[in-house]
Amino acid sequence: MPILSPALGATVPDSPHATVVCLPTLADVESYERKEARVWKLLRAGYPRFVRNALVTRAAEEAARRLGRTGELFPLVSEASARRLAEHVGATLTSVDRVGDWCLVATPPGEAALRLAKMVQHTGTLISSRQAEAWLAGHAPPDGTAALAAIRATLAPLLAGVAPADTLLATSGMNAVAAGIAAIDALQRPRGRSAWIQLGWLYVDSARLFEKARAARHHFVPDVRDLAAVERLLATGTVVGVFTEVPNNPQLETADIPALRALLRSAWREATARPSSVGLAPSTSCLSLTSSSRVDEIRQLRRRCHGWPARR
Repeated sequence: MPILSPALGATVPDSPHATVVCLPTLADVESYERKEARVWKLLRAGYPRFVRNALVTRAAEEAARRLGRTGELFPLVSEASARRLAEHVGATLTSVDRVGDWCLVATPPGEAALRLAKMVQHTGTLISSRQAEAWLAGHAPPDGTAALAAIRATLAPLLAGVAPADTLLATSGMNAVAAGIAAIDALQRPRGRSAWIQLGWLYVDSARLFEKARAARHHFVPDVRDLAAVERLLATGTVVGVFTEVPNNPQLETADIPALRALLRSAWREATARPSSVGLAPSTSCLSLTSSSRVDEIRQLRRRCHGWPARR
């Protein structure tokens, strides 16, 4: 029986914004994983953090042509993100230009550019294909105020106790993850905490953010059920937070979130009452679950989060 499938390499759906590529047979999947030319030469799209969309590439090249820029081009969501990522990986930005509602940066080819490309991937800071398409068509950046208000109002019933203004929108899932980690780090480090606990397997880019963090310890607890190991690490008084995915990828395992939350609150409340021998006095706020019982900390978290996403 013939396979009723689009052709090898076809996008699904047939759209310039599609991110799904057809690999009809198991042999095609194996060739893809082995990076064999017979498959890869037909691929024109993919998951946007791993494969730069053709519209995004066109926008970067056209902006560079108009501005007279050369080098490795990165069309990013904001100048703040560009400078922060470049500083993190030690890349020199030869140009930084505001282009519509995004930012084009250029850096010399080489190892630093490759490191920057990886951090752009990990943090989800590349512009979207629709953003690139709108700029190429000459459309003015839209006013997203009404859309933002509508999204916040829709989410409000699901986020009890969170003011709509404290619901932050990011440019992608990984952008939100990176922003959250950076925000919590900024609040916790002045309190003497610098270690993160990874509970269970994480999606690749989440794991890379911890592995590539500077001046931060990264404790890996492989079994999501091993809350005893989490408790022992919390007792050191140096833990910023616990990062786990619900469910994780690819094992589809989920930690006991109510038990984990109770453990964190108990450990940090006790530490506040009886600071450790090194003088740490952790807050009672359960920041590892990105919630806070203090209004001032919520506001600080909100301001800090905009270092990674698209604040221009």
